[in-house]
Amino acid sequence: WNWLSIGGPPPTNLAMRLASVLEANYPELLHVAVIAPIGPRIKRAIDGMLWILPEKTKSKFALASNSPEACELLGIQVQDLPEHLRDIEEYERGRKANGVSMEMLTEEGHRQVIRFVELAAGKTVTSDLDLGAGVESVVFSLSVAQPRLMPSFVVGEHDARLRVSLRPEPTNGDCEEQVLLPEKLVTVSSPHEQEWANEAGLT
Repeated sequence: WNWLSIGGPPPTNLAMRLASVLEANYPELLHVAVIAPIGPRIKRAIDGMLWILPEKTKSKFALASNSPEACELLGIQVQDLPEHLRDIEEYERGRKANGVSMEMLTEEGHRQVIRFVELAAGKTVTSDLDLGAGVESVVFSLSVAQPRLMPSFVVGEHDARLRVSLRPEPTNGDCEEQVLLPEKLVTVSSPHEQEWANEAGLT
């Protein structure tokens, strides 16, 4: 088994726990858990701390700065990755700047679109969503990341706010075909993570 974690703060503790669980339940089946992309400076800092881990654990846990490094650790070719992940660094830059959208079909045959947007503290972003005919529900969630690799990486106390405002768009000249969600303001106080979801039927 290979596990590749992409984007966001490096989930070091999660990777180590996952490695322990997999090794305990499925001995020797975990090849390696790789976290990418990690900048060279941070990668060197973390690698310098991994000496405290048992040798068996270290062999199951690795960091990579780019797609070729990740694939070498995983024992696969870059072309074996999904097309949008063949340049992990570019994927991460796009994810942070404009968000990343994924589209899939559920087991029930419904089309589902998921979009992720990551922001630094104090920044704002405006996103346009296609809420045309046939959309059954809209779910918004907001979380505050708290990476704690070492003291210098701890995120300070910040409030995160999510404001949702839907505007009518004419559909065949009739705005009344759209059902609007009222504007909402959500505050999440770090370091706790809360989730707010608003579901509305849209015709």
